[in-house]
Amino acid sequence: MNTTDLNSLSFDKLVPSESKYLSKEDVPEEGVDLTVRGFKRETLKGDQGDEEKTILYFTEEHYKPLVLNRTNASRLALVTGAKTAGEARGKKVNVYHDPMIEFGGKLVGGVRLRKPTGAVAATETGRRPRFRFTVLMTDPVELHDDTPLGPPDEERLAWERASRAVIRRIFEAVLADNWSTVLDLYRESREQGEWFVTSIWAGLPATVKTRIRDMDAEARNEQANAAREI
Repeated sequence: MNTTDLNSLSFDKLVPSESKYLSKEDVPEEGVDLTVRGFKRETLKGDQGDEEKTILYFTEEHYKPLVLNRTNASRLALVTGAKTAGEARGKKVNVYHDPMIEFGGKLVGGVRLRKPTGAVAATETGRRPRFRFTVLMTDPVELHDDTPLGPPDEERLAWERASRAVIRRIFEAVLADNWSTVLDLYRESREQGEWFVTSIWAGLPATVKTRIRDMDAEARNEQANAAREI
């Protein structure tokens, strides 16, 4: 490789990774569709000494295996519909670099799994997959003196069901990498009132919140610029 070729590389790719496991530098942001071959338990060197990890192997040649964490294990179950590791074998997943992954309060990026690019989105078939989601209160909700505390008791159950349904739809859109739908759902929830959108916001991971904020701000800037040009 000559100097000109080196100049075109990002710093992530300037020094190739020597790891035998898949990293964010090994896959593009648009991802690559790979087939699950199987799983192995292997002992890796960690900060706390030797650690036993689950490794995901792919059928396609020239692709390193992936050290499976809890997030990607959950995503693997969701995108393949498998209930066990054995059922996931032979299924295709899209393996991609997600630059929005946070660690220690900073965006560091990492490898994530989602539906293969050839998969038909649920909205196109008219049916939604029967996913089960666990909603976590990822961030504390800041309340002010004038913040509505929610609907009356007789309406609260219906509102909570509605907010959980919106959160579920947002997660499905994230897994399908359909961020325009994510933003639309968030904006629709804002129209329902401050309590409703606050309950939804509390159930979203920090990385999703960051992406929504960035897209919303970008859209508002575009609208403002368009208005000035008129």
